[in-house]
Amino acid sequence: MTTLPASRRTPTDVVFQHWRHSFEEDADGVEVFRPDDAVLPPAFGRDGFEMFPDGTFVQEDIGPADGIVRTSGRWHGRGARRVTVRFDGRRPDYAFEVLEVDETILRRRVDAAAAPVHYLGAEPADAATETFAQQPPASSSRLVDFNGAVIITLRSFPPQFVLRVDGTVPYESVQVELVPLVYVQRPDYWGIEVVGTMRGPCVAGTTPYLATLPLARTTGTLGIDVIGATRTERIDLGPSDGSADCRDWTAFLDRQPIDPPTLRVRGVCTVPDGTTIELKRHEPPGINPRDLLLDKIVTRGAATTDGTSDVEVVFETPARPGSLDTVTILPDGPTLTVEDVF
Repeated sequence: MTTLPASRRTPTDVVFQHWRHSFEEDADGVEVFRPDDAVLPPAFGRDGFEMFPDGTFVQEDIGPADGIVRTSGRWHGRGARRVTVRFDGRRPDYAFEVLEVDETILRRRVDAAAAPVHYLGAEPADAATETFAQQPPASSSRLVDFNGAVIITLRSFPPQFVLRVDGTVPYESVQVELVPLVYVQRPDYWGIEVVGTMRGPCVAGTTPYLATLPLARTTGTLGIDVIGATRTERIDLGPSDGSADCRDWTAFLDRQPIDPPTLRVRGVCTVPDGTTIELKRHEPPGINPRDLLLDKIVTRGAATTDGTSDVEVVFETPARPGSLDTVTILPDGPTLTVEDVF
């Protein structure tokens, strides 16, 4: 048995085959599926599904007279294990987590609560929601691909986070925006779609874009999934206050060997892989001119591993001797005494 790897492109190649529901093996909310060559007991119809690398999803449901009804849809990876499927009103949409998979078996758990509200589950929230979901999709909007996605921490207290996504589109008139999905309850990773909308005549030409979205109420308990046309990128978030495990802070005025002297502030922070930290002057300055305020700017990118690493943080600026007594690192301290080094 092979557990799915922690990959940004999901699921793995072994998933791309036809799976039949071996419901006799279901237990504790986990569904079991077997490939076509597996020998299964006789049954009055079996549901199943098939996924394709291009994003096509074919759902097989038991229909009248135990026949099979096939419905085509689109699947989107939501991290290493989770998949959301939508059918544009042809059947209820749903999400599931692949627990284990190899060439002979697939185990999954359907996660109705984590499916977006407008990806309707088997029981829509109300009649209005169901009616809305049955409307035809817009013809001028599409998911578009992106090159990079990072989370920027603004210089504010408390810190505010902004998602920044960049890429290119094939038409000059395409406007790109970031659209959060809507959930019944807060998921582990909040899906945010990269949506391009045609706003004018179709003038062909590769055009770069930069889209941003404040993340005040659209982060999961662990992070976000940025969803493009052909790939999904997961970004893990640290503590909600933007803090990092920082230590060994020093602040000293270096008077050697050049003039004017240089203020040097240094520390070491342990952060998730893919995260960078820098120090910048706080604007506006504080009321005490002898206390230099520095913002700790945390930028979270997509990590290739689930580990952490130590990052040295350095800030340097010319300073007059005797002009500063302390340096304060925002938002969570500490306040450092400036020492002279001759």
